Amino acid sequence: MPGLIDLAKFAFTKEELKSVKELVYEGVIESPELALFCTIHEGIKFKKDVGFVGPGGLVGKAGQGCDPEAQTWNLGTRKITWEPAPWEVFLKQCYKDLESTIAIYSLKTGIQRADFTSSDYMSIIVDFLIEGIKDMMLRFAFFGDVGADTVTNGGQLKDGTDKGFFNVLDGFFKQITTAYTANAEQRVAITENAGVSYVAQAMDKTKVQGYLEKLTTQANPLLAQMKGNIIICTQSFYNAYKASLQGTGLESMYVNLVNGMKTLSYDGIPLLPVPKFDQIIKAYYNNGTKWVNPHRAIYTNPSVLAVGVDEMGNFAEIDVWYDKKDRNVYSLAAGMMDAKLANPELVQIAI
Repeated sequence: MPGLIDLAKFAFTKEELKSVKELVYEGVIESPELALFCTIHEGIKFKKDVGFVGPGGLVGKAGQGCDPEAQTWNLGTRKITWEPAPWEVFLKQCYKDLESTIAIYSLKTGIQRADFTSSDYMSIIVDFLIEGIKDMMLRFAFFGDVGADTVTNGGQLKDGTDKGFFNVLDGFFKQITTAYTANAEQRVAITENAGVSYVAQAMDKTKVQGYLEKLTTQANPLLAQMKGNIIICTQSFYNAYKASLQGTGLESMYVNLVNGMKTLSYDGIPLLPVPKFDQIIKAYYNNGTKWVNPHRAIYTNPSVLAVGVDEMGNFAEIDVWYDKKDRNVYSLAAGMMDAKLANPELVQIAI
């Protein structure tokens, strides 16, 4: 079987390549840190309710004089229920798979030959695996759907896709869809998404500012009163907005994010493009003719997009060990995760 890195494509000699570390790492689209647009809650290890207290109803009526009647008033309350789902990454590799590749130069000799846990080869695996787990967090948080299935089976996933990579928990897109199905005012329809082909789905730059206007003005008024609101969007949506601003003092529309990066804003609200959204949609939400809603934008506050985890360190910790009995090297990462809209009323979507 092939190794975790497909080295069979290379035929370097020992003199040409003394270490797999000399391979040039291909550029990849890095997943953004979820903390940039979500609120991470640690210590979520089992099902539990979390209560929220908000503003109450109206107060104040005409003075009543003697023996007044007490007015009825109470604070608003709501709750979310964390239901963290277990996830794991479990891989194994036999040294025999490496003997006919350049990775043979990473192997030890004698009885230690099968143990490559501390090799250059394995260090590359761990580096990319950690990035893969960051991708997993983003995929679960936004695209997770416990009912996910392929197109042939009545779902939206591209045929041939393993739904196990998507059905661990219900993510934000699934929850927002439920919200706007119950309240149509929470959705702004992007007409290009309804196109019957890839070409017909191309984003029209002349429409994007109209979408943004509706996205922000039709949202719950309470959202406008919150500080730090953001618009999370696909790269395609962001690119169309940028194109619509050409020749109109583009530089004045940029704002600085907390991580020092600059991004375009609309009415003072920063747009955070997530290229990984585009990559996931085009790779897995694709029926061969069109994509499933390739252009998306969410207007909300990071406090509304709640991600619960048992411990953040679990997402960057890879346990690697060698089993002398079966002579395989194993890699394991595991943890718990959930995603919840802290207040489903405080989210607006263009899709």
